[in-house]
Amino acid sequence: MTLNKRLFRLLIFYGALFFVFLTAAPTMAGLYANSSHGDTTDGVDRGNTNYATGNCGHCHEQHASLDGSEPTPTGGPDAYLGFDMEQDLCLSCHDGSPASTDIAAQFSKTNKHPRLTSTDGVHRAHESTSSAFTSTSRHAECTDCHNPHVANAIVAPGYDATSAAKGPIIGATGVNPSTPVAGGTITYTFVTVTSTFEQYKVCFKCHSSWTANSRTTADEFNMNNDSYHYVEGDKTGYTRKIASTATFNSTYVGVMMTRYSGASNAVLRTAKMLCSDCHGPSDAGVGPEGVHGSNYNNVLKVPSGSPYTTWSATSAIPNSNSSSETTNVWCFNCHPQTFQGSGFDGEDADGTDNGIPEELHIRKHDGEMCQDCHMANPHGSETRKHLLDPTYFQEGIDSWTEGNWQENAHDNDLTATGDNCT
Repeated sequence: MTLNKRLFRLLIFYGALFFVFLTAAPTMAGLYANSSHGDTTDGVDRGNTNYATGNCGHCHEQHASLDGSEPTPTGGPDAYLGFDMEQDLCLSCHDGSPASTDIAAQFSKTNKHPRLTSTDGVHRAHESTSSAFTSTSRHAECTDCHNPHVANAIVAPGYDATSAAKGPIIGATGVNPSTPVAGGTITYTFVTVTSTFEQYKVCFKCHSSWTANSRTTADEFNMNNDSYHYVEGDKTGYTRKIASTATFNSTYVGVMMTRYSGASNAVLRTAKMLCSDCHGPSDAGVGPEGVHGSNYNNVLKVPSGSPYTTWSATSAIPNSNSSSETTNVWCFNCHPQTFQGSGFDGEDADGTDNGIPEELHIRKHDGEMCQDCHMANPHGSETRKHLLDPTYFQEGIDSWTEGNWQENAHDNDLTATGDNCT
Protein backbone atom coordinates (compact mmCIF):
# COMPACT_ATOMS: atom_id res chain seq x y z
CA MET A 1 0.00 0.00 0.00
CA THR A 2 1.41 3.34 -0.98
CA LEU A 3 1.97 6.11 1.52
CA ASN A 4 -0.70 8.28 -0.12
CA LYS A 5 -3.33 5.54 0.24
CA ARG A 6 -2.44 5.06 3.89
CA LEU A 7 -2.77 8.76 4.56
CA PHE A 8 -6.08 8.83 2.76
CA ARG A 9 -7.45 5.94 4.85
CA LEU A 10 -6.26 7.58 8.06
CA LEU A 11 -8.02 10.77 7.10
CA ILE A 12 -11.23 8.87 6.38
CA PHE A 13 -10.96 7.00 9.70
CA TYR A 14 -10.38 10.08 11.84
CA GLY A 15 -12.98 12.07 9.93
CA ALA A 16 -15.54 9.35 10.60
CA LEU A 17 -14.49 9.16 14.23
CA PHE A 18 -14.92 12.91 14.57
CA PHE A 19 -18.40 12.70 13.02
CA VAL A 20 -19.44 9.86 15.35
CA PHE A 21 -18.13 11.81 18.30
CA LEU A 22 -20.30 14.76 17.38
CA THR A 23 -23.47 12.78 16.73
CA ALA A 24 -23.20 10.06 19.35
CA ALA A 25 -21.66 11.98 22.22
CA PRO A 26 -23.54 15.28 22.43
CA THR A 27 -22.77 15.75 26.13
CA MET A 28 -19.08 16.16 25.28
CA ALA A 29 -16.35 16.18 27.88
CA GLY A 30 -14.77 18.79 30.08
CA LEU A 31 -15.87 22.39 30.42
CA TYR A 32 -18.23 22.47 27.45
CA ALA A 33 -20.48 19.80 28.96
CA ASN A 34 -20.92 22.03 32.01
CA SER A 35 -21.46 25.22 30.06
CA SER A 36 -24.79 26.80 29.15
CA HIS A 37 -24.34 25.85 25.50
CA GLY A 38 -23.31 22.28 26.24
CA ASP A 39 -26.22 21.55 28.57
CA THR A 40 -28.10 18.55 27.12
CA THR A 41 -31.47 19.88 28.35
CA ASP A 42 -31.34 23.65 27.91
CA GLY A 43 -28.22 24.08 25.76
CA VAL A 44 -27.74 25.23 22.20
CA ASP A 45 -30.32 23.86 19.77
CA ARG A 46 -31.16 25.46 16.43
CA GLY A 47 -33.81 22.88 15.66
CA ASN A 48 -31.75 20.52 13.53
CA THR A 49 -33.06 17.06 14.40
CA ASN A 50 -29.78 15.46 13.33
CA TYR A 51 -28.18 16.71 16.54
CA ALA A 52 -29.17 16.43 20.18
CA THR A 53 -29.49 19.57 22.32
CA GLY A 54 -26.05 20.84 23.29
CA ASN A 55 -24.28 19.27 20.33
CA CYS A 56 -21.44 21.12 18.58
CA GLY A 57 -23.22 20.66 15.26
CA HIS A 58 -25.73 23.39 16.14
CA CYS A 59 -23.00 26.01 15.68
CA HIS A 60 -20.29 24.29 13.64
CA GLU A 61 -20.46 22.73 10.18
CA GLN A 62 -17.80 20.06 10.40
CA HIS A 63 -17.74 19.66 6.62
CA ALA A 64 -18.15 23.31 5.77
CA SER A 65 -15.44 23.28 3.16
CA LEU A 66 -17.18 20.39 1.42
CA ASP A 67 -20.66 21.92 1.69
CA GLY A 68 -22.18 19.13 3.79
CA SER A 69 -25.88 18.40 4.23
CA GLU A 70 -26.29 21.05 6.93
CA PRO A 71 -27.12 24.68 6.01
CA THR A 72 -24.44 26.29 3.87
CA PRO A 73 -22.39 28.82 5.90
CA THR A 74 -23.33 32.40 5.07
CA GLY A 75 -20.73 33.95 2.79
CA GLY A 76 -18.84 30.70 2.37
CA PRO A 77 -16.81 28.61 4.83
CA ASP A 78 -15.97 30.42 8.05
CA ALA A 79 -12.54 30.30 9.69
CA TYR A 80 -14.04 28.44 12.66
CA LEU A 81 -16.45 26.25 10.69
CA GLY A 82 -19.38 28.32 11.93
CA PHE A 83 -22.64 28.80 10.08
CA ASP A 84 -22.24 32.59 10.10
CA MET A 85 -19.50 35.16 10.45
CA GLU A 86 -18.52 35.81 14.07
CA GLN A 87 -21.19 37.84 15.88
CA ASP A 88 -23.88 36.82 13.39
CA LEU A 89 -23.48 33.22 14.49
CA CYS A 90 -24.25 34.16 18.09
CA LEU A 91 -27.10 36.51 17.18
CA SER A 92 -28.77 33.92 15.00
CA CYS A 93 -29.95 32.47 18.32
CA HIS A 94 -29.50 35.37 20.75
CA ASP A 95 -32.10 37.55 19.06
CA GLY A 96 -34.92 36.36 21.28
CA SER A 97 -35.41 32.98 19.60
CA PRO A 98 -34.57 30.25 20.28
CA ALA A 99 -32.42 31.74 23.07
CA SER A 100 -34.55 33.85 25.41
CA THR A 101 -31.91 36.57 25.68
CA ASP A 102 -32.36 39.16 22.94
CA ILE A 103 -28.83 40.51 22.72
CA ALA A 104 -29.39 41.74 19.16
CA ALA A 105 -31.86 44.36 20.41
CA GLN A 106 -29.26 45.72 22.83
CA PHE A 107 -26.95 46.50 19.92
CA SER A 108 -29.65 48.62 18.30
CA LYS A 109 -29.53 51.10 21.20
CA THR A 110 -27.96 54.55 21.04
CA ASN A 111 -24.71 53.72 22.87
CA LYS A 112 -23.10 50.33 22.46
CA HIS A 113 -19.90 48.42 22.02
CA PRO A 114 -18.63 48.67 18.43
CA ARG A 115 -19.74 45.30 17.13
CA LEU A 116 -19.03 46.33 13.57
CA THR A 117 -19.34 44.33 10.38
CA SER A 118 -16.36 46.35 9.14
CA THR A 119 -14.20 44.30 11.51
CA ASP A 120 -15.46 40.92 10.31
CA GLY A 121 -12.50 38.61 9.96
CA VAL A 122 -10.24 40.64 12.25
CA HIS A 123 -10.80 38.58 15.39
CA ARG A 124 -8.73 35.44 15.73
CA ALA A 125 -8.74 32.70 18.31
CA HIS A 126 -5.87 32.78 20.82
CA GLU A 127 -5.27 36.53 20.56
CA SER A 128 -2.77 37.37 23.29
CA THR A 129 -0.94 40.54 22.26
CA SER A 130 -1.95 44.19 22.50
CA SER A 131 -1.44 44.63 18.77
CA ALA A 132 -4.51 42.43 18.21
CA PHE A 133 -6.66 45.21 19.71
CA THR A 134 -4.78 48.27 18.51
CA SER A 135 -5.35 50.68 15.63
CA THR A 136 -6.97 48.98 12.61
CA SER A 137 -7.08 45.70 14.53
CA ARG A 138 -9.35 47.17 17.20
CA HIS A 139 -12.54 45.13 17.41
CA ALA A 140 -15.23 43.94 19.81
CA GLU A 141 -16.68 40.63 18.75
CA CYS A 142 -18.77 38.43 21.05
CA THR A 143 -15.87 36.06 21.66
CA ASP A 144 -13.63 38.90 22.82
CA CYS A 145 -15.71 39.01 26.00
CA HIS A 146 -17.23 35.52 26.09
CA ASN A 147 -15.94 31.99 25.68
CA PRO A 148 -19.02 30.19 24.32
CA HIS A 149 -17.56 26.78 25.20
CA VAL A 150 -17.27 27.66 28.91
CA ALA A 151 -19.75 30.46 29.64
CA ASN A 152 -22.62 30.02 32.07
CA ALA A 153 -25.45 32.15 33.38
CA ILE A 154 -24.47 34.32 36.31
CA VAL A 155 -25.61 33.13 39.73
CA ALA A 156 -28.02 35.57 41.40
CA PRO A 157 -27.80 36.03 44.24
CA GLY A 158 -24.28 34.76 44.45
CA TYR A 159 -21.41 36.57 46.08
CA ASP A 160 -19.28 33.70 47.30
CA ALA A 161 -16.31 32.04 45.61
CA THR A 162 -18.35 29.04 44.40
CA SER A 163 -20.93 31.21 42.66
CA ALA A 164 -18.22 33.47 41.24
CA ALA A 165 -16.76 30.49 39.36
CA LYS A 166 -19.77 30.61 37.03
CA GLY A 167 -20.85 33.37 34.71
CA PRO A 168 -20.85 34.60 31.10
CA ILE A 169 -17.23 35.82 31.10
CA ILE A 170 -15.67 32.68 32.59
CA GLY A 171 -13.03 31.30 30.22
CA ALA A 172 -12.64 34.58 28.34
CA THR A 173 -9.23 36.18 28.09
CA GLY A 174 -8.14 39.39 29.77
CA VAL A 175 -5.20 41.30 31.18
CA ASN A 176 -4.27 41.45 34.85
CA PRO A 177 -2.88 44.89 35.82
CA SER A 178 -0.06 45.46 38.27
CA THR A 179 -0.57 47.82 41.22
CA PRO A 180 2.07 50.56 41.11
CA VAL A 181 2.02 53.71 43.21
CA ALA A 182 -0.81 56.06 42.27
CA GLY A 183 0.01 57.56 38.90
CA GLY A 184 2.71 54.95 38.23
CA THR A 185 3.05 52.90 35.06
CA ILE A 186 0.87 49.80 35.04
CA THR A 187 2.14 46.58 33.47
CA TYR A 188 -0.12 43.73 32.35
CA THR A 189 -0.17 39.95 32.28
CA PHE A 190 -2.37 38.15 29.74
CA VAL A 191 -4.66 35.70 31.57
CA THR A 192 -7.76 33.54 31.31
CA VAL A 193 -10.59 34.69 33.55
CA THR A 194 -11.73 32.12 36.13
CA SER A 195 -13.99 34.24 38.37
CA THR A 196 -16.96 36.49 37.69
CA PHE A 197 -15.26 39.09 39.87
CA GLU A 198 -12.39 39.27 37.37
CA GLN A 199 -14.61 40.83 34.73
CA TYR A 200 -12.48 43.99 34.77
CA LYS A 201 -9.61 41.98 33.27
CA VAL A 202 -11.69 41.36 30.14
CA CYS A 203 -12.56 45.05 29.89
CA PHE A 204 -8.95 46.12 30.34
CA LYS A 205 -7.98 44.42 27.08
CA CYS A 206 -9.29 47.59 25.46
CA HIS A 207 -9.86 50.03 28.33
CA SER A 208 -6.30 50.37 29.57
CA SER A 209 -2.82 51.36 28.53
CA TRP A 210 -2.27 47.76 27.38
CA THR A 211 -3.41 48.95 23.95
CA ALA A 212 -1.73 51.88 22.27
CA ASN A 213 -4.93 53.83 21.54
CA SER A 214 -6.59 53.19 24.87
CA ARG A 215 -8.51 54.81 27.67
CA THR A 216 -7.06 55.03 31.15
CA THR A 217 -9.70 53.07 33.04
CA ALA A 218 -7.18 50.69 34.59
CA ASP A 219 -5.26 53.65 36.03
CA GLU A 220 -8.45 54.96 37.65
CA PHE A 221 -9.09 51.69 39.51
CA ASN A 222 -5.50 51.29 40.74
CA MET A 223 -5.77 50.06 44.34
CA ASN A 224 -3.07 52.51 45.43
CA ASN A 225 -5.20 55.49 44.41
CA ASP A 226 -6.64 57.62 47.21
CA SER A 227 -10.19 56.54 46.35
CA TYR A 228 -12.02 54.36 43.85
CA HIS A 229 -15.00 52.08 43.52
CA TYR A 230 -14.25 48.55 44.66
CA VAL A 231 -13.69 46.78 41.32
CA GLU A 232 -10.14 45.38 41.32
CA GLY A 233 -9.93 45.13 45.09
CA ASP A 234 -10.52 47.03 48.30
CA LYS A 235 -8.28 49.51 50.06
CA THR A 236 -6.08 48.16 52.83
CA GLY A 237 -5.05 49.93 56.01
CA TYR A 238 -7.99 52.33 55.74
CA THR A 239 -11.01 52.47 58.02
CA ARG A 240 -14.18 54.09 56.75
CA LYS A 241 -16.53 55.82 59.12
CA ILE A 242 -19.40 54.48 57.03
CA ALA A 243 -18.18 50.88 57.25
CA SER A 244 -20.94 50.09 59.73
CA THR A 245 -23.56 52.68 58.73
CA ALA A 246 -23.87 52.90 54.92
CA THR A 247 -27.27 52.13 53.43
CA PHE A 248 -28.37 51.53 49.84
CA ASN A 249 -31.37 52.03 47.60
CA SER A 250 -33.14 48.72 48.16
CA THR A 251 -35.47 49.34 45.20
CA TYR A 252 -32.78 49.33 42.54
CA VAL A 253 -29.41 48.20 43.94
CA GLY A 254 -30.31 44.52 43.41
CA VAL A 255 -31.11 45.27 39.77
CA MET A 256 -27.85 47.12 39.25
CA MET A 257 -25.85 44.40 41.02
CA THR A 258 -27.79 41.23 40.25
CA ARG A 259 -25.51 38.99 42.27
CA TYR A 260 -26.52 40.93 45.36
CA SER A 261 -30.28 40.77 44.79
CA GLY A 262 -31.88 40.80 48.23
CA ALA A 263 -28.55 41.29 50.02
CA SER A 264 -28.45 43.20 53.29
CA ASN A 265 -26.76 46.56 53.75
CA ALA A 266 -24.04 44.77 55.70
CA VAL A 267 -23.21 42.59 52.69
CA LEU A 268 -23.39 45.50 50.27
CA ARG A 269 -20.93 47.57 52.31
CA THR A 270 -18.12 45.22 51.32
CA ALA A 271 -19.46 44.20 47.91
CA LYS A 272 -16.91 43.70 45.17
CA MET A 273 -18.23 45.28 42.01
CA LEU A 274 -18.27 44.45 38.31
CA CYS A 275 -17.98 46.87 35.41
CA SER A 276 -21.42 45.63 34.36
CA ASP A 277 -22.90 46.80 37.68
CA CYS A 278 -22.71 50.36 36.33
CA HIS A 279 -22.60 49.81 32.57
CA GLY A 280 -25.28 47.80 30.82
CA PRO A 281 -28.86 47.88 29.53
CA SER A 282 -31.05 50.96 29.85
CA ASP A 283 -33.89 48.59 30.73
CA ALA A 284 -32.06 46.58 33.39
CA GLY A 285 -34.25 43.98 35.03
CA VAL A 286 -36.11 43.53 31.75
CA GLY A 287 -33.36 43.45 29.15
CA PRO A 288 -30.51 40.94 29.33
CA GLU A 289 -27.46 41.72 31.44
CA GLY A 290 -24.14 42.78 29.97
CA VAL A 291 -22.37 45.82 28.56
CA HIS A 292 -23.89 45.45 25.12
CA GLY A 293 -25.88 48.64 24.65
CA SER A 294 -27.82 51.39 26.40
CA ASN A 295 -29.86 54.43 25.44
CA TYR A 296 -27.85 56.45 27.95
CA ASN A 297 -24.39 57.95 27.50
CA ASN A 298 -21.35 55.85 28.37
CA VAL A 299 -23.53 52.74 28.18
CA LEU A 300 -24.85 53.55 31.66
CA LYS A 301 -27.03 50.89 33.20
CA VAL A 302 -30.46 52.03 34.43
CA PRO A 303 -33.13 49.78 35.98
CA SER A 304 -36.38 49.72 34.05
CA GLY A 305 -38.68 52.41 35.49
CA SER A 306 -35.95 54.16 37.48
CA PRO A 307 -36.07 57.98 37.58
CA TYR A 308 -32.29 58.10 38.14
CA THR A 309 -31.02 58.39 34.60
CA THR A 310 -28.53 61.26 34.35
CA TRP A 311 -24.89 61.78 35.25
CA SER A 312 -23.57 65.05 33.84
CA ALA A 313 -22.19 68.41 34.91
CA THR A 314 -25.72 69.54 35.79
CA SER A 315 -26.65 66.51 37.95
CA ALA A 316 -27.59 67.95 41.34
CA ILE A 317 -28.49 66.61 44.77
CA PRO A 318 -32.08 67.25 45.97
CA ASN A 319 -33.02 70.49 47.69
CA SER A 320 -34.23 69.72 51.21
CA ASN A 321 -36.15 73.01 51.39
CA SER A 322 -38.70 71.57 49.01
CA SER A 323 -40.55 68.44 50.09
CA SER A 324 -41.57 67.76 46.50
CA GLU A 325 -38.15 68.12 44.89
CA THR A 326 -36.87 65.09 43.02
CA THR A 327 -33.55 64.37 41.42
CA ASN A 328 -32.46 62.24 38.48
CA VAL A 329 -28.86 61.66 39.62
CA TRP A 330 -27.87 58.26 38.24
CA CYS A 331 -25.78 57.37 41.32
CA PHE A 332 -28.97 57.13 43.39
CA ASN A 333 -29.79 53.80 41.75
CA CYS A 334 -27.42 52.36 44.37
CA HIS A 335 -26.92 55.17 46.90
CA PRO A 336 -29.99 56.64 48.69
CA GLN A 337 -30.69 60.25 47.78
CA THR A 338 -31.28 60.96 51.48
CA PHE A 339 -27.60 60.15 52.13
CA GLN A 340 -28.78 58.09 55.08
CA GLY A 341 -25.86 56.37 56.79
CA SER A 342 -23.28 58.15 54.63
CA GLY A 343 -21.67 60.03 57.49
CA PHE A 344 -23.09 63.32 56.18
CA ASP A 345 -26.79 62.95 56.89
CA GLY A 346 -27.33 64.45 60.34
CA GLU A 347 -28.76 61.20 61.64
CA ASP A 348 -27.83 61.62 65.32
CA ALA A 349 -30.65 61.80 67.86
CA ASP A 350 -30.16 65.54 68.41
CA GLY A 351 -30.48 66.30 64.70
CA THR A 352 -26.75 66.58 64.17
CA ASP A 353 -24.06 64.39 62.73
CA ASN A 354 -21.20 64.06 65.19
CA GLY A 355 -22.21 67.38 66.73
CA ILE A 356 -22.39 69.31 63.45
CA PRO A 357 -25.79 71.04 63.35
CA GLU A 358 -26.49 70.42 59.65
CA GLU A 359 -25.31 67.71 57.31
CA LEU A 360 -22.86 68.43 54.52
CA HIS A 361 -24.88 67.31 51.50
CA ILE A 362 -28.57 67.80 52.12
CA ARG A 363 -28.61 71.17 53.87
CA LYS A 364 -25.28 72.87 53.31
CA HIS A 365 -25.10 71.97 49.63
CA ASP A 366 -28.81 71.98 48.80
CA GLY A 367 -29.30 71.54 45.07
CA GLU A 368 -25.58 71.77 44.29
CA MET A 369 -24.09 70.04 41.27
CA CYS A 370 -22.35 66.77 42.20
CA GLN A 371 -19.45 67.43 39.84
CA ASP A 372 -18.73 70.77 41.53
CA CYS A 373 -16.87 68.62 44.06
CA HIS A 374 -16.60 65.06 42.74
CA MET A 375 -14.93 63.42 39.74
CA ALA A 376 -16.94 63.51 36.54
CA ASN A 377 -15.67 59.98 35.99
CA PRO A 378 -16.36 58.27 39.34
CA HIS A 379 -14.06 55.29 38.75
CA GLY A 380 -11.34 56.63 41.01
CA SER A 381 -9.15 59.54 42.03
CA GLU A 382 -5.38 59.16 42.27
CA THR A 383 -4.78 61.88 44.83
CA ARG A 384 -8.06 62.70 46.64
CA LYS A 385 -10.28 60.74 48.96
CA HIS A 386 -14.06 60.43 48.54
CA LEU A 387 -13.67 60.68 44.72
CA LEU A 388 -13.07 64.42 45.12
CA ASP A 389 -11.82 66.25 42.06
CA PRO A 390 -8.17 67.37 42.51
CA THR A 391 -8.88 70.24 40.14
CA TYR A 392 -10.82 71.88 42.96
CA PHE A 393 -9.48 70.34 46.15
CA GLN A 394 -6.00 70.69 47.57
CA GLU A 395 -4.25 67.91 49.46
CA GLY A 396 -5.27 69.37 52.83
CA ILE A 397 -8.84 68.19 52.30
CA ASP A 398 -7.69 64.64 52.91
CA SER A 399 -6.85 65.38 56.51
CA TRP A 400 -10.47 65.87 57.48
CA THR A 401 -12.16 62.89 59.13
CA GLU A 402 -15.06 61.61 57.08
CA GLY A 403 -18.34 62.70 58.61
CA ASN A 404 -16.90 65.80 60.30
CA TRP A 405 -16.46 68.16 57.38
CA GLN A 406 -17.73 71.64 58.14
CA GLU A 407 -18.27 73.84 55.13
CA ASN A 408 -16.28 76.76 56.55
CA ALA A 409 -13.54 74.39 57.68
CA HIS A 410 -12.80 72.83 54.30
CA ASP A 411 -13.35 76.08 52.41
CA ASN A 412 -9.67 76.98 52.71
CA ASP A 413 -8.64 73.69 51.15
CA LEU A 414 -10.20 74.58 47.82
CA THR A 415 -8.13 75.97 44.98
CA ALA A 416 -8.71 79.56 43.92
CA THR A 417 -10.50 78.56 40.74
CA GLY A 418 -12.73 76.06 42.48
CA ASP A 419 -13.49 78.01 45.66
CA ASN A 420 -17.21 78.47 45.16
CA CYS A 421 -18.22 77.59 48.73
CA THR A 422 -19.53 80.35 50.99
